[in-house]
Amino acid sequence: MKKSGASQDQSASEVISKRIAELGDWRGETLSRMRKLIKEADP
Repeated sequence: MKKSGASQDQSASEVISKRIAELGDWRGETLSRMRKLIKEADP
């Protein structure tokens, strides 16, 4: 079964970060800030 969007070379975290970076509007900025806060709280 093929994984949706994720290749074997990339971790789930890398795929999520790439997808967030592709969002060029307020959604990308907001998700990026939220992701940073979550990673700071629980690395």
